[in-house]
Amino acid sequence: AEEIGETLPETMPTKKRLWVRMAGVLCRLTEEATSEIQSFLSSEVLEKAIILKCLKAKGTVEVDEVLENTTAEEIGETLPETMPRYILFRTVFSVDAAQKVTALLMINFNPLDTQPDFKMTHIKSLANFQSFQTIQRAAKNLEINDVNDFTGRRLQDLSLGLTGDAGAALKPKFT
Repeated sequence: AEEIGETLPETMPTKKRLWVRMAGVLCRLTEEATSEIQSFLSSEVLEKAIILKCLKAKGTVEVDEVLENTTAEEIGETLPETMPRYILFRTVFSVDAAQKVTALLMINFNPLDTQPDFKMTHIKSLANFQSFQTIQRAAKNLEINDVNDFTGRRLQDLSLGLTGDAGAALKPKFT
């Protein structure tokens, strides 16, 4: 990313050259975060979440909070409204009255009103999670942009592909 900033023409305003340079920051998982993720993935504890944050100044992704016996709503209450977070959440969804499904969710919480340079750092650093084979194979990846969407029902709908974003109903034409 540094070389991107250095190859920009000198006639470009300094502020814009700085933004391009800062947009290339890639944060790495700390040893503590890696250990916590591995522990989380190897356990079978339900209703548990790990919230991780990207610290751009340090260039690291660190554990922000670990929640046990938690709900989606409780996770939503702990999230800052304008700062992105990565969340691993293992929960149980009720499919119907008799069937329950265990879900491992990798949630990219990326609020719309986050500063652009920090948003870019967050998005680029998301690839660090994809290095975990269990997350690649088993986790359902979701992106949520609003704290108010952190409800059990909304997470279940997103994981099952029921987003409610379908097009308008077709209206038959009779001739």
